[in-house]
Amino acid sequence: MATSGKWYAFKLADQLWHSDSSFNAIPASYSLLSGRSVVSWGGNTEFADMRAAYDALDDRTKAEIEDRVCRHSNMYSRGKLGLAEFTDEERAVFKPVRQRLVRRHPVNGRKSLFLSAHAAEIEGMPIPQARMLLLDLTEFATREPFVYSHVWRVNDLVMWDNRSTMHRGRRFDPNEVRDIRQTRLAGEGPTIAQDELGGVRSCGPPPEIVVDPSGSRRDHRGEVRMSCGETESSMSLPSRDHSAPKSDRWNLASTTFPDAGVMVRIHFPPAASQSSPVPGRTTGSEPAT
Repeated sequence: MATSGKWYAFKLADQLWHSDSSFNAIPASYSLLSGRSVVSWGGNTEFADMRAAYDALDDRTKAEIEDRVCRHSNMYSRGKLGLAEFTDEERAVFKPVRQRLVRRHPVNGRKSLFLSAHAAEIEGMPIPQARMLLLDLTEFATREPFVYSHVWRVNDLVMWDNRSTMHRGRRFDPNEVRDIRQTRLAGEGPTIAQDELGGVRSCGPPPEIVVDPSGSRRDHRGEVRMSCGETESSMSLPSRDHSAPKSDRWNLASTTFPDAGVMVRIHFPPAASQSSPVPGRTTGSEPAT
């Protein structure tokens, strides 16, 4: 990817702390990243626990932000990198949306901060004070005790709950190929309506993760399926050694980010007889979020 174009500059904002699709009225619930090709230096993805950060706030700050509503837009996050020129069509697409600053998880009811680089205004507050408050909260919520840094390996798959976390990509050499592909699962509804919905709106248990290596065709790639209520999302995974017994084709391991949203790491090491996967697409970072 050329480093001189607007698209590359747009992608750099993925290295700011954010929550996926917070610029949409209905933000993402779960996200997955699949590591197809990784770099030799940098490129980690960091996750911050917004529930633990909220719990650690003092009572005065909690009371101050309890009913606050922010405005989120891609124009805000990209503006932090000096991108100020947008077409009329882009401005229409990036029209700011309203999100609660303190959100309540629709499954367990636990409160968390809803911060993102896409947030730049707080309704009823002058912009300078609002941005200073958002900056203070972000600095507080991304301190080391609240952050996990994921070091990528080829064929890692990481899943997390956007309703409880923020994340960001880290710098890497743009001359190297970094192919990290993303799938998102849409949320249940607008955060702005959470009180109208009774505070907690359950979509059932956490998403089911199904690793399916079945199939007789050698080009079968397996799939991870995520479901929440009637909503389902899926992601294809690289093919593995189909000459091996089914029980040996896949190596599944999972880890949980302590006291945070759901985070699952699924790693499929390349078979000994195969070389590393050939990147199917070159990306500079995670897809625009």
